[in-house]
Amino acid sequence: VFDSVMAGVDVVNSTSCTLQTLVKVPTITVDKCDATTLILNRESLDCEIVSAKSSALNIQMPGKTDEGGSADGRSLLGAFSEPSQ
Repeated sequence: VFDSVMAGVDVVNSTSCTLQTLVKVPTITVDKCDATTLILNRESLDCEIVSAKSSALNIQMPGKTDEGGSADGRSLLGAFSEPSQ
């Protein structure tokens, strides 16, 4: 859980890691990680997320309403198609 971030957050070589933002985070980098969950607050919805050599990266975002809205979970697995060769 982060309550203060200067420039960004880097996560490297982790397994089953969960990160939660409480303030605006401009950049999150996930490198060589497995089963990482990012929980973003409203201020961090425009955060740049960079991932390399990682699997099972999930992002949870706040719901559509402030009161009682549940988080929307998004999996990046299969979200992008492989380039044609």
